[in-house]
Formats: sequence, C-alpha cells, structure tokens
Amino acid sequence: MVIRILWGILAAAAITLSVISSVDYGWIVGGPVIVFALLPDVALIGAFDPTRSGALRPDRVVGYNMLHLARFPVLLIAGGSLITLPVVGGAPGGAVVVGMGLAWLAHIAVDRAVGYGLRDRDGYIRSVAGTPTPGACQA
Repeated sequence: MVIRILWGILAAAAITLSVISSVDYGWIVGGPVIVFALLPDVALIGAFDPTRSGALRPDRVVGYNMLHLARFPVLLIAGGSLITLPVVGGAPGGAVVVGMGLAWLAHIAVDRAVGYGLRDRDGYIRSVAGTPTPGACQA
C-alpha cells in the first residue's frame, strides 16, 4: 500500500508541474502535455482480446508495457532539463520536452497509484506491490 501512496504523491507532483508549465508557456507546452498524458494508452486501441475479459492480446503486451515504463518519461525530463541549461544554450524547447515527460510520467504514476501495473505475457494486469488489481475477481 505504501508503494501505491508514493506513486500517488509522484502523480500529484507531476500533474501539478505539468499544469504549471502549461500555464506558463501556453499551448506550446500545453498541447504536447495533453498528447503525452494520453500517449501510453494508444497501445490499448484495438488491443483487447474479446475472448478474455480485461486481457490484452498477447502480441500487444510488449508495446503496452514499453509505453508504461517510467524510465522513458524520466529520460525526457532529464533531457529537457539539460536543454534548458545556459551552458548548452538555454533553448526554450526544453520546457516542451520536460512538459511531455511530466505528463507521460503523471499518466504512469496515476495508473500505479490506483493499482494498475504492467501486463503479464498473457495480457492480464499485474498488481502493484502485491495489492489486488482493480476490477479483478476475488474468491
């Protein structure tokens, strides 16, 4: 449960920073923030297996899991932060990259906070830190 609370705190921080950067920079950051907040779920389009409730088709699991790994948005945040450094030239485009990474990370953190983990090979959701998966049948 503690892990899920920590994910929730991270989600709140990432959402707050995404909104602040969107307000500060306007649609130049706000547009990409909206796109990247929804990006991880692009893997769900047409991915559900109609014969198994709540499961993805096995061939879609890798793509879904890749888009739900926190390392990629963290790399975007780090890269965008480096771009904005005066030593590198202080490009304002770094704010866009940081905003994209924050929105993507917020999506992942919200999923983890409510208990949705990555998918197993069969397409079913793995629980986060041993907690019951939301919507899972319990005997």
